[in-house]
Amino acid sequence: MQPRFPRPVIATSYPQIAYPRPEIDDKPRADEAKAQRIEAARFAAARPHRPARSNGEEAEAIGFWPANFSKGLPHDQYGLVCEDAYCVFVNAVNCASPSAFLPRLASTNYSTTITATPIPSRPGRRAWAHPRAGHLYDLEGPDAAELSLPPAPALGSAEVSAEMAELYALSLLRDVPFAMLEKPEDDRTRGVQSALASLTWFSAKQGNGGQTLETGEARRQQARKPFRRQGLAGLMRGFAPGADRGPTVSQFLLVGTACSRQDLKPEDGIVRCGPQRIDQRIVPSEPGIDFMTGWSGWLDVQNGADVCETERLAKEPRFVATPRDLAAHAHSEFVHQAALNACMLLIGLRTPFERSLPIRTNHPWRTKTDPFGPCHALTLVAEAASRAAKAIQRQKFCVHRRARPEAVAGMITLAAGEESYRLGLLEPRLKAIVRELRDSGLAELVDAHNRAQNEAFRSDPERALLLYAGEDHPDWMDLNLLLSMAFPEGSPMSPSYGSCHAATVGASVTILKAMFDLYRGDGAPVGGPNRWTRNHWREKTLADVGVEQVFEAAADGSHLVESNVRPTELTLAGELNKVVANISHGCCTAGANYFSDCFEAMRLGERVAAGILQEQMLNHSEPIQLRFPSFDGDKVIISTTGSGSDVTVDVWAADDRPVTFEQWWLRQVSR
Repeated sequence: MQPRFPRPVIATSYPQIAYPRPEIDDKPRADEAKAQRIEAARFAAARPHRPARSNGEEAEAIGFWPANFSKGLPHDQYGLVCEDAYCVFVNAVNCASPSAFLPRLASTNYSTTITATPIPSRPGRRAWAHPRAGHLYDLEGPDAAELSLPPAPALGSAEVSAEMAELYALSLLRDVPFAMLEKPEDDRTRGVQSALASLTWFSAKQGNGGQTLETGEARRQQARKPFRRQGLAGLMRGFAPGADRGPTVSQFLLVGTACSRQDLKPEDGIVRCGPQRIDQRIVPSEPGIDFMTGWSGWLDVQNGADVCETERLAKEPRFVATPRDLAAHAHSEFVHQAALNACMLLIGLRTPFERSLPIRTNHPWRTKTDPFGPCHALTLVAEAASRAAKAIQRQKFCVHRRARPEAVAGMITLAAGEESYRLGLLEPRLKAIVRELRDSGLAELVDAHNRAQNEAFRSDPERALLLYAGEDHPDWMDLNLLLSMAFPEGSPMSPSYGSCHAATVGASVTILKAMFDLYRGDGAPVGGPNRWTRNHWREKTLADVGVEQVFEAAADGSHLVESNVRPTELTLAGELNKVVANISHGCCTAGANYFSDCFEAMRLGERVAAGILQEQMLNHSEPIQLRFPSFDGDKVIISTTGSGSDVTVDVWAADDRPVTFEQWWLRQVSR
């Protein structure tokens, strides 16, 4: 019987499956993986390093340390730290063994009680923020001790006077919309900005009372020059290329994802995150209410009192429209949240990935689940932030231990009064700051603001719940030069220098600038990085990725309004740089950080990201070139041929002059 279906003809030759399993597998794979790790370790160890050095104030003021971080330790009635407690704290922070970190001393006393509810009459104590994070090691990116910051600006310098004056000025203008900060219409705003402009650091040619500037001081002063015409609004923009154009607040902190299927428009401020939505509006602090304007309340907070629950929040969410809103954004977000949102917005705009990566949004046979796709970018953003946090915490606690602005303001208040002799060797330096503040007219404005805040607390039944029961104005106080804070607990429980927000968002945004194609120029040229020309570095504008309108918040923050700036005037890189500035300097508007904390920390974060990208590229077998514009305007290219052992970094300065990797890597700490 014939079969119903004929048998197939068997070919005499047919393709063979040569590799039913990976060609390199089992022990060879394990050996290769070990070799890759060893190569990455060798590569990391070969990077240049220069040990960190402090500004020496801690050694000068032994016994009372008015310029160093002591929040959470016991202080006397004048705000000077207990000598024994400070020594125990520093030794415990820097000891190799974690068991040496003792609990907070039981002898801590509070000068007053707090009557606010639900805070009990004797508030709890705040814990320090990761004081030993800098001792941790890592298997990706630069070690926490590999990168360092230059010495922090020292008390008595014109720079510190200017930094404190900036923070005082911001505290007076927290509720002024950004548009009115750039173009002041009222006498008070104009007066504050004029007082600030008269300070030596901003007006003198040498900027430090005629003294020669150190390298770090000169870099920070030079970076400010293009932004001076914008006054305090310029501080919110930061000091990086492109950030001086357009609205003060970055588009990445305001707009949402356009989606016709869900009837979403950019001005709605809704960012699509897979099946979920993220609202760009924030829940801000209630306007007009500042904290720590009385001496007893200030002293409680220095002793570590946990009064966080006395914060007053506004009833309705709003877009970021004022410095107080920006402070609230930085206060509540997790440190790389803004960068993650920016990444999702870039993906929503279908911004291509860097053109040398194996994955592109229009790649014919690789999807978004490819290792170089959106998941990889989102992961790297978080990884870079966590590594930068460890590096900056080491600088904060283990090296510099710079006092927070709120603490220095207390010492300035002491220096202006009858008990200034208690400041010892640093008394003349703090008195120099008082003179600058008096001469500029800011001292009287700050004193009047603090008195008005204290009176409002006493007269308003609702505010009375937040009133500290102790003395606001001791007999020895002449001028009340306390720095009014945006939040009842003041600054975080960590030293000021450098800013953790600036380091982490600086690292995260650097990843975005490297992973996404931010340029309109031709693709990578044949012949390597040295063949790149200006044409390859022409930055994409917002219009190049389909943005049709630029928005800013209405004065009341209730909605977004169209700006008179066109999308062709703003670049993707500039708006990403502005994200870093907005978030990091949001800490300045809160009173928690100095400008120099942010300026230096964001550059440290940038190098953390570059180190991670270097080591990541060792793991890939295809030629790759990643490029990004640095916060100083450098053009940085990280390249590999895919051999697993050759990763090069080529850098051109803002003036197109080639610089070595070592020069760029150590620029911050060059003397």
